[in-house]
Amino acid sequence: MVVSLTGKAIIAVVILGVVGGMSVTIALIVMDNNKTQEPPPTTTAAPENDILYQVGVGIADMTGPCVEINFMGYADLGQSGQGLHLRQFARTFIFVKGNTRLVLVTAEVQAVGIAVRREVVRNLQVLYGDIYTLRNVIITGTHTHSAPGGHLVDFLLDISILGFSRETFDAYVDGITRSIRRAHANIGPARLYFSQSKVHNAHMNRSPFSYESNPQEEKEKYLRNVDDLLSQIRINRPDGSLAGVMNWFAVHTTSMNMTNLLISSDNLGYSALRMEAELNPGALPGRPTIVTGFFSSNLGDVSPNTRGARCEFSGAECDNQFLLCRAQERCFSQGPGVDMFDSTRIIGHAVFEGAMDALHYHGEELRGELAVVHQFVDMPAATAYKYDPVANTFDAEKPVNGCFAAMGYSFASGTIDGANTLNITQVSNTSA
Repeated sequence: MVVSLTGKAIIAVVILGVVGGMSVTIALIVMDNNKTQEPPPTTTAAPENDILYQVGVGIADMTGPCVEINFMGYADLGQSGQGLHLRQFARTFIFVKGNTRLVLVTAEVQAVGIAVRREVVRNLQVLYGDIYTLRNVIITGTHTHSAPGGHLVDFLLDISILGFSRETFDAYVDGITRSIRRAHANIGPARLYFSQSKVHNAHMNRSPFSYESNPQEEKEKYLRNVDDLLSQIRINRPDGSLAGVMNWFAVHTTSMNMTNLLISSDNLGYSALRMEAELNPGALPGRPTIVTGFFSSNLGDVSPNTRGARCEFSGAECDNQFLLCRAQERCFSQGPGVDMFDSTRIIGHAVFEGAMDALHYHGEELRGELAVVHQFVDMPAATAYKYDPVANTFDAEKPVNGCFAAMGYSFASGTIDGANTLNITQVSNTSA
């Protein structure tokens, strides 16, 4: 059942580190009254004086070098580009209400990083002064693992790329900047509507063994060990015409596996291109009037490779935990298609269909304030109260401290969306 809302929604934007694959988490906090949504009525023009927001949308190509450049995501030194599957695009949505301005960008790259973001902001300030800053320009990656790296300007994150790539860095900065400039140029009155739909057969939990270690009371809150909901914001102009769509769905962009040597925006990139083609008949890819952005969501241990993991050569079932491959034979997930290109299309199309379903619900109009929450945190010096995920409370009697970043045993074991040639296994506390 698609949920309806009570009329309140808050967009909270919190900056996180890039190690997890995203430079930002965007959370939509909504109240549910458990009513189903009705199909949308005939679209009519809205009075200008009743419209709260000014919104701009923009898109630009950000594809850089396609050959002899290593990919970011699988940390495989041998995964170097040899061509192009799907181009990379940056899609921008600018929201203005009163004196508050918010820029949200979804860029088809594994992660963004503070260096790219700082350079984009510098470019914008040359053009527009200080209306765009690190405080209100939020740039996220779709988390595709088939895009060039070397742009994060961090030793640990760029080591598998064999260092910094000026060509890639400049392509990303220039493409993201152009998308924001184009969104800035068409800012105009708009209404915002929130809706949700369910996406089926598009993902699976890639570490159910780990998930089962959660408290039983917490697991009982959910029907499945993955999130089926796709959340959407629809942007309409005063005459009722559609200007843009923003979607959030939890799935890793790893349909293109680590054997791939072609630059690709993967399944969510396919979803965006497919939806833009549907809404902009005859428009060339990358040149739509109606822009559709697909953002990273709570993807965690959520894989699009629904056939599960197999050994690279023998085809034997494996899980990097109890079932291992022979020495030097990689274990990684595949499916549901006959190859990774077919799988990218199948998963991308499933997410596209979910987005189109959400588009056909009227949804609840958003009429709240805009807010941006941004903070740089010195983690080793940070203190917070311990959180209880079952009771959804913070325990003021049990403060916890942050720590320095580290990579542990579980990092070396990898996941079934990657590969583990060293046969380092995930072991539970109860295993021998």
